[in-house]
Amino acid sequence: MFVVLGLMLLYAYRSQTPSVFTVPMSAAIQDVQAGRVVSVTIAGEQGTLELASGSRERTTVPQPDEVFAKAVLDYNATHPQKVSLRYENANGPLQTVGPVLLSMLPILLIAALVFLVLRTQPRT
Repeated sequence: MFVVLGLMLLYAYRSQTPSVFTVPMSAAIQDVQAGRVVSVTIAGEQGTLELASGSRERTTVPQPDEVFAKAVLDYNATHPQKVSLRYENANGPLQTVGPVLLSMLPILLIAALVFLVLRTQPRT
């Protein structure tokens, strides 16, 4: 019963994560030039675009970033509505350890259930 409950909670947690579409960098640059982008966050080789419609897109940004950031800066220089450009550290420990711990959660729940069952059985 606990295993089923744990799996249901894991599924519910994963299904809450909003889907982010991956687009080629050329399409992301076209979105910037068309004025559909509100902000851009670049973390390592991943660029996340927040669109004016509220949705998000992800693109791969080559390193060093000379093309994509230049497109955003060129847009900001010629338009009154500015696109926010932020750089973040892509190698944070939570981004590496978090998914690993989350994937180990069902195993830990099963181990705890087995431990409790074995502990409550009468010894002979």
